[in-house]
Amino acid sequence: MDAPEGITITPAGGDDLPAVTALLAENSLPTEDVARHIGGFILARSVGKIAGSAGIEMFADAALLRSVAVATQFRRTGIGTALVAAMENRVRHDGIKEVYLLTETAEIFFRSRGYQTVARDSAPETIRRTREFATICPSTAVCMKKYLGK
Repeated sequence: MDAPEGITITPAGGDDLPAVTALLAENSLPTEDVARHIGGFILARSVGKIAGSAGIEMFADAALLRSVAVATQFRRTGIGTALVAAMENRVRHDGIKEVYLLTETAEIFFRSRGYQTVARDSAPETIRRTREFATICPSTAVCMKKYLGK
């Protein structure tokens, strides 16, 4: 899916860290290790303002989609869907076939985009060892997976 009109999707840079952290906090998402992974983020921008974010941690066997957030005034515009699609294309291009995520609030959103609920312990060990999986997200978070195909 293309970004909505007036929105550009670009890689995040170190200068974006304060705005990304604020956006995640606004969406009640963890911010603890964002600085360490900012290079894996993409941002939706509207006239220079950050409208949304998505992060990825990639491994040889799978990827962890994280920090998908949309600023309140930009919700229900397609930005979240565009960010997720852009990340899926990125990991698919890099040969990764499985994307995992944890969520406490967006299960319906991700299910409508082809993600399925799976047992948390079914994720590859590389994913389970991430800080996001191991300590940052609560054990009550729903684990989801999408198989990207060939």
